[in-house]
Amino acid sequence: MLSKFTSNSFVRNVLVLLSGTLMAQGIATLALPVLTRLYDPEAFSVLAGFASVLAMFTAVSCLRFNVAIPLPEHQDEAAALLVLSLLSSTVIGLLSVGMLEWTFVGDFDVFRDRGLDAFSWLICAAVVLSGFYLAFQSWAARRKAFKRIAKTKVTRAGWSVVTQVGVGVVNPIPLGLLLGHTVLHGFGFLSLAFFAWRDDRADLMGVNKTRLGEAVRGYWRYPVFSTPEALLNAAGTNLPVLIIVASAAPAEAGFMFLAMKVMGLPMMLVGRSVTQVYVAEAGEKLRNGTLSRFTLNAMWSLAKLGAIPFLIIGVTAPFLAEPALGEGWGRTGVLLAWMVPWFFLQFVTSPISVVLLITSNQVLALGLQAFGLLLRVGVVYLALDLRPDRVSEAFAISGAVFYVVYLALILVVLRVVQSKGQVVQ
Repeated sequence: MLSKFTSNSFVRNVLVLLSGTLMAQGIATLALPVLTRLYDPEAFSVLAGFASVLAMFTAVSCLRFNVAIPLPEHQDEAAALLVLSLLSSTVIGLLSVGMLEWTFVGDFDVFRDRGLDAFSWLICAAVVLSGFYLAFQSWAARRKAFKRIAKTKVTRAGWSVVTQVGVGVVNPIPLGLLLGHTVLHGFGFLSLAFFAWRDDRADLMGVNKTRLGEAVRGYWRYPVFSTPEALLNAAGTNLPVLIIVASAAPAEAGFMFLAMKVMGLPMMLVGRSVTQVYVAEAGEKLRNGTLSRFTLNAMWSLAKLGAIPFLIIGVTAPFLAEPALGEGWGRTGVLLAWMVPWFFLQFVTSPISVVLLITSNQVLALGLQAFGLLLRVGVVYLALDLRPDRVSEAFAISGAVFYVVYLALILVVLRVVQSKGQVVQ
């Protein structure tokens, strides 16, 4: 039975990525009780603001050309997409400094009050590094080099923890958390870049202005439609966090950020691995007309895999949070229970959400993310006005509602594709 199970290439590749992700998240999870005893909740609130800003810039850093890297049939076309991703990341990273000065620092006094405006340089570096990692990760996925990706996940997590704990022991200032978060998102691209250059140097050297222009013309939908969608998706989760950082009690965003980090572990452990393998194989399934069945099977497998772990987290978190994380962190356990429906639905939906792009439903995906942003920001502002002490719970409810709608629309699209026998080019 085990041999039959692992003979499936999709399952085997997921297991390879899962092993690396499991080790990486094991390192991060073991470090949490140490970090929560070194840094106070207000330091984690600063990290929440920094991580939210970084997530929104990173979401658009490659202008989504990285998502398309595994799809082309010809290697030279994929190489052009890789170069476009690297160029885009560099430009977005450099622009981030000025955009922060003009937007976030001006609108949210909390960034000046807590010193985040002094870390614009770190945001710039983190955006560039994160974008480079995403680009070379997609290239490695195209080459089915999943073991390499798994190794970088472990090294990134290890150095991130070393950075945060090391600074925290010497002087537990928020900068230690921010530096570690930067390492987590960008460290490791050099090793992937080395292997890409060693194995595919001819394809990469063959990229010129003509091929770049052809790649832009062939995949223009990704920067035009998918990039705004990705920004709206990231903003839907992270802009409410920024609002809470700026408007709620000083420690509230720290409690919420840590709860989101813990609840995101199943997504990090399984969901992202599934996403990488799904994208790598979706092109072939699309061409042979089996994408709908392939996607439904992936969703059902995720639902069965996640049901029990999420249930256990929801039931035990309110009682175990303070003993595990330290005195004063009990609020995190309460928020964990509230977030169970949201993150379970996200666990099932997010890994296969790229199906909307593959089936040329970019406009629908864009509208869906706009709806999610308006829903979540609206709910947070309403809660701050009516019940500011329950703003994090309101945010959790809005997340669950959004993913119910998201899942329903994906099912509708798959039904349409299947009924028409559609093979989208």
